[in-house]
Amino acid sequence: MKKYLILLYCIANLIQAQDERDIRKLLTPKVTTQKEPRWESYSDHYSVDLDGNGKTEYVQTAKIDNLDYIIIKDEFGNSLFKQLLLARGVKSNIFRIKKVNINSLYSALVILFFEGKTEAAVFEATSKMYFISYKKDNLKKFIFSEGTHFQHEKEKVSDQYWYRHFDINIFDYNRDGNVEVSILFNKIAKIYFFNEEQLKWYRL
Repeated sequence: MKKYLILLYCIANLIQAQDERDIRKLLTPKVTTQKEPRWESYSDHYSVDLDGNGKTEYVQTAKIDNLDYIIIKDEFGNSLFKQLLLARGVKSNIFRIKKVNINSLYSALVILFFEGKTEAAVFEATSKMYFISYKKDNLKKFIFSEGTHFQHEKEKVSDQYWYRHFDINIFDYNRDGNVEVSILFNKIAKIYFFNEEQLKWYRL
């Protein structure tokens, strides 16, 4: 009987020790190391005077592990802002970037992004607009806003084909001193307005 009691005591100690190890493992913070990118491709540096002070800043696009990024750099080539754009298919790319002076204090970069194409069942391709807004006297703060799709191409069943491309216009529609960005197709209109407090664009 005494041998059985000793055996039970040893088993209980082992279980308690295992529980203590499990608890320590849960409470110990995990140290993760950032993986180095396996594949990178960068565009040329595109010169742009973001704040209008006569000095040149740079905008660059990049593919990092097949993900699309836009990068803003200062006059010395130091990174000021980096943003990931999510693709929906293959061969995605940023194909146009336009600087827009919203008013005397604020500006924005309007980004036109081809989200890629899919051909698994049927062919489909889309493009989307984004905004990067900032105050001209503060190039330390950039705000990224998501816009809308302006191009959609799709092959339907029975060899049917569907294509829609919106016209993009930049104009002060309500004459309040701030320019708006409109997306127009036939009788469909999407107009984006700028919010100075949030540095973001919103759609009515």
